[in-house]
Amino acid sequence: MVFEQRRFWADFGHLAYGAESAAQLYFGKSAANLDLYEAAILVMISESPALNPIDAPAHSEEMQKEALNRLLLAGLISSDDYIQRLTNFPKFAPAPVLERNRFSAFIDLANLHTEQKALPSFILGNPLPTSIYMRRRSW
Repeated sequence: MVFEQRRFWADFGHLAYGAESAAQLYFGKSAANLDLYEAAILVMISESPALNPIDAPAHSEEMQKEALNRLLLAGLISSDDYIQRLTNFPKFAPAPVLERNRFSAFIDLANLHTEQKALPSFILGNPLPTSIYMRRRSW
């Protein structure tokens, strides 16, 4: 039920929204092909999206143990399954390489002009008041 509610709109961190995109990102497969344990990990990730396996890899083992504990306490897995999974965590898919976008190119351009002690008005869209522009030029 919880997974169903989070299926389409939940934030799973690292720019993944919805269970399908999270399953593809973290496990490299469709949400329909996740096992119970992998689905429980996605629920855990959605509760703390910033602590996802890509952006916070040191936290992922703790998160996986918590997912196992919840499954065991809910009676969804046996003690034997718990022990087996505890020693055999699933492998996450490798982190995707993000392409540079227009925003990062804009930041590079703004930094370049700032380093040159001037910030022309075309970057900000509106001309700066003369007093501010002169102050920036004197840096």
